[in-house]
Amino acid sequence: MVGEIFGKAAEIFDRRTVLVTGVPVAVFWFGLAALAGTVVGYARIQHGFEGLALVAKTFVAAGVVPWIVLCALMVSSLEGVIFRLYAGHWKIPLLTARRLRHYSAVREVLVKKTTSKELADRERAAYSEQLQRCFPMTGLPGDLRSTYLGNILRAAETYPAVRYGMDAAFWWPRLIAVLPETARSDVSSARAALALLQNISLLAASFALLTVVAWIGLVTALPGGFGVFLVAAVGAIVVMIVALVSARWPTRLYGDLLRSDFDVFRSTLLVQLGYVRPDSLSEERVFWKSLRELLYQGYTDPPGQKVLKASRDRFIRIPLSVDLDAIAQTSAAVGHAARRLAVAMWVLATFTGILILTTGALVVVTVLQP
Repeated sequence: MVGEIFGKAAEIFDRRTVLVTGVPVAVFWFGLAALAGTVVGYARIQHGFEGLALVAKTFVAAGVVPWIVLCALMVSSLEGVIFRLYAGHWKIPLLTARRLRHYSAVREVLVKKTTSKELADRERAAYSEQLQRCFPMTGLPGDLRSTYLGNILRAAETYPAVRYGMDAAFWWPRLIAVLPETARSDVSSARAALALLQNISLLAASFALLTVVAWIGLVTALPGGFGVFLVAAVGAIVVMIVALVSARWPTRLYGDLLRSDFDVFRSTLLVQLGYVRPDSLSEERVFWKSLRELLYQGYTDPPGQKVLKASRDRFIRIPLSVDLDAIAQTSAAVGHAARRLAVAMWVLATFTGILILTTGALVVVTVLQP
């Protein structure tokens, strides 16, 4: 019965939701239930469960799955909030200021190492790459975040603005619509891995907090040490730290994928919008800024209008009635014919060379005869 209900729940949710939220939530509640069993007694729980009627057993067993599904839905709906939490979008006056000073000092050290004459070129390049991947490229104090993950994500967000003048928050929803399925799948997988580790870390922290609170209450109300609660709390803290540290790698991968998508597919977005990429990078920065103002506000300044008009005039509009399958078949046929022609030319050239050599040899023999 429970297996069938789990199967129905898996049909409702996609694989990403099940892995990212369902599994961590299920482990969280089963862990709390296991600790509660140490207090009540597993034999007592089993005896009480066996004493229930069949209908009551079914309701008890079936009620577990809806509760886990409900909690998984709540965690999934809060994915954006959790993401912003780990990205450092919070302000605790003393803690935030201290963390910002720390990361500001780390960035200054990296900046000095990238310009140090005492280091080799390879070492300076490594420090420069670390600086660009882990800290915002603008270099402004206001762009720093109070967490390590937040600075990596902010570095990826500021990259298109510094390189191309593209506001990542504005252009990413439009860019992802034109990405190929493979690129979109890579970004989704990296985001899912990051969300999974964030959920594990947050649930482990919640588990440790609830365990400590329960231990204090049990020690106060009942005789006994209940040391298993403290062991479980320590284990949950270890899991939280490991998950938080491990989240650095999918965060860096996610940031690298965002950068590469802007590098590679921004021209595809331009074609879909009916423009052609300007020739110079300076004009492109003006172009993206002006196009954002045009789409967001409905107008832009005269220099921006000039750049947009020049790009629009260069755009070659492809008829919508073009049959892409027919084009692919024609291209394949042309390629096959070209290969056959190349083979025929090679055979003809070979036979021509042999004929010339044979004729020359006969002429030489005829001339040299006495």
